[in-house]
Amino acid sequence: MNPTACSYCARLLLRRKGREREHVVARQFFPAPQPNFITVPSCRGCNELSKKDEDYVRAIFAFSYAAEDGAGFQVYQAVCRSLSKDRGLRRAWGMGMKTRQFRTAAGLHLPPRLSNRVDISRIQNVVTKWARGLYWFERESPLGMGVPVRVLGWLESAGIPPQTPRFENLEPGSRVWPGIFEYEYFVSGEDPKLTLWSFLLWGKARFVALTG
Repeated sequence: MNPTACSYCARLLLRRKGREREHVVARQFFPAPQPNFITVPSCRGCNELSKKDEDYVRAIFAFSYAAEDGAGFQVYQAVCRSLSKDRGLRRAWGMGMKTRQFRTAAGLHLPPRLSNRVDISRIQNVVTKWARGLYWFERESPLGMGVPVRVLGWLESAGIPPQTPRFENLEPGSRVWPGIFEYEYFVSGEDPKLTLWSFLLWGKARFVALTG
C-alpha cells in the first residue's frame, strides 16, 4: 500500500499539508441521503482539477434518459436548483443549446427542436478519473499518469442512448450503490496496468474505460 502517492498523477505527497482525501465519484452524482463514499489520497491539484467537469457531466446526464426516474430523477431536481444559482454552469450548459434537425432511423425528417451539444472531452475526463481512482481503491497503488486511459462512450447528437453492453469475466466493485453508481473491472494477470472498467450511472448510463 502506498498512501503517500497521489492516486491520479502518482506524485509522492511528501508533506502532510499537501495530502487530501478525494471523492472518486463526486458527491453531486448521488441523491440524498448520501452514502459512505470512496475516497483516495490525492494532491491538491488533482483534487481541484475535475470539479467543473463533474458539475457539467452531472448536468448533461440529468437532462438525459438516465434521469427519467429513480436516483437520476432526484439528481435532476438538484441540478435544476444548481443551474438557477451557478452562472458559470448555466453558461456552459447554454452555450451548447441550439435548434437542430433530427431524423428517424428510417431517414424521415423530424421538426427542429432544441438540443444540447455534448462536450465529449469533459465526459472523458470524468470517466478517466473514475478509472484511475478506482484502480487505486481496488489495487492500493496508483495506475500512473504514464499509463493511458481510453474511454468508450455511446454519445449521439440527439442525446445519450441507453446502450448497456455486458462483458464477461469482470469482477464486481468492492463498494457499489445499486441504481446509483456501480462498477465492474478486469485486471490482466500478465500486466496489472492492462485493465477494463465498466461503469453504470443511475442504473442506465454505461461507460467503458480501457487502460494500458
